[in-house]
Amino acid sequence: MRTFFIKNWHILILVGILILAGFFRLWQLDSIPPGLYSDEAVNALDAIHTMETGEYRVFYQDNNGREGLYIWLVALVFKFFGIGIVQFRIVGAVIGIATVAVVYFFTRELFDEKNKAKIVALASSFFIASSFWHINFSRIGFRAILLPFILTLSLLFLTRAMKDKRILNFIIAGVTIGLGFYTYTSFRMAVLILGAVFVFEFLRYLVNKRPKLLGRNNFKQWYLRDGWWKWNALGAVIILVALPLMFYFLASPENFSSRASGVFIFSKENPAKEFLISNVKTLGMFHIKGDMNWRHNLAGSPQLFLPVGILFLFGFFISLKELLVSIWRNIKKRGQISFLHTSYFILHTSFWIMLLPATLTWEGIPHSLRSIGVVPVVYIFAGLGFFVLYEWFRKFAARKKFNRITLWALGVVFLLAAAFLPFDSYRSWGEKPEVRAAFSKKLVDIGNYLIGVYPGTANNSGYTAYVVDEEGPWEPGNSIAIRPIQFITHNKIEPAYIFYNDVGKLNVKEDQQILVIPIHTDAEIYRHLLGEYGERLELTVYNKFIVIRINPVPL
Repeated sequence: MRTFFIKNWHILILVGILILAGFFRLWQLDSIPPGLYSDEAVNALDAIHTMETGEYRVFYQDNNGREGLYIWLVALVFKFFGIGIVQFRIVGAVIGIATVAVVYFFTRELFDEKNKAKIVALASSFFIASSFWHINFSRIGFRAILLPFILTLSLLFLTRAMKDKRILNFIIAGVTIGLGFYTYTSFRMAVLILGAVFVFEFLRYLVNKRPKLLGRNNFKQWYLRDGWWKWNALGAVIILVALPLMFYFLASPENFSSRASGVFIFSKENPAKEFLISNVKTLGMFHIKGDMNWRHNLAGSPQLFLPVGILFLFGFFISLKELLVSIWRNIKKRGQISFLHTSYFILHTSFWIMLLPATLTWEGIPHSLRSIGVVPVVYIFAGLGFFVLYEWFRKFAARKKFNRITLWALGVVFLLAAAFLPFDSYRSWGEKPEVRAAFSKKLVDIGNYLIGVYPGTANNSGYTAYVVDEEGPWEPGNSIAIRPIQFITHNKIEPAYIFYNDVGKLNVKEDQQILVIPIHTDAEIYRHLLGEYGERLELTVYNKFIVIRINPVPL
């Protein structure tokens, strides 16, 4: 038994980290975050429609358009486990837990030294498991949570392919990269990572092997025998998997950039200035001032827990120095450039490229959702920083003859703080009134009121319910704002949706009983109805919303 633990200590720790990640992402999933934001509800309603009709679309046009993979997964969960907020959000939670595991295996693949690889991988997966940033988006029904999972999975198999040259790994990498285009708009930047890594790896091949490229026999040697044709196979698989989405955008080019076109820096008078400002704010979000959106963050708090943020800086700059200095020395001495340099190049390239979806926009910066693609890489850098600190402490303790138990105790205290202080912040965040408002808790309460979850509701009580919708260039009941109510009431009750100006056209008969519920509290509606129906009117304030009841005329 002892031998088993010694040989498999890293796997046992990984299992513990995954259990921790599961707890952080599943605990009170029904109530934190509270409510259901309108963008989430749009995804949920599209998933219901997909489940009921069997129409699995590559792109859903509502709400400025969204890629389809996340909605397909939600539709499958609804099909087998029923419809509800927990079933909806558990999809993101499971994807988040899986991302923690994939980060571990990807990091193990990046580094050749077994002990270093294990420690960096465990630290990286631990930091992302306990990250407020990643926990939060794992518990929200946004398709963006798929991006770090699919991107890391793609880089895992691409790294394996470059190391072992097996065509199967190239094909799997191609499939996962192709699937990435169905996740979140920001994934499109991953093409730049692939191109940059290919160029770097080919240059490394030229420096190390010094092949002759011209001539038929030389072509056979480097392209066929040395396996560079496999990169063409990788590209072909990516195109094949992404082809349905490509055909869709060719047929509907207006949807290709419908979500981002209005917030690009190029829509401003001075794009260069906006790009500089956006970069400063985005880089500052890690340690100084984070996303101000209450849905995305504890508004204004740095995205990284301070000790983890310091480790990130260690890992980032030490790996950058190793990458640049070591390559220069090897080129000068005509030495070999090891795959470790490719690993560092992948990390740094991925970091800067996956920041572009945020830095190329001006609205809402810093924006932790648009930059979600950097999350795995950020915590891998933190893992590298942890390894540097670990090695320093280990050598220091050996010189000073520190008690090993004391050293372990310090490590445990640090890790517990790194895990539970961000989670405690998340728990506190879920109780904030700003968060209730940001996630449209009032609208969910209205929906629950209508279906009879709360006492004194309209459901099965002989009432006709009218919900006063947000006005705009749409028919009543078609606004994005109303979607949380529609999700909650789906297949249970169908309230009528009206605009404010329609309230005066109700013409309620003397024997009728109706409810009028505005989604925005509006005293004018009550005053108008009071003047028309007088003593028949009854007003109830319930969970931040008002219910106006028009009773029948007493006999």
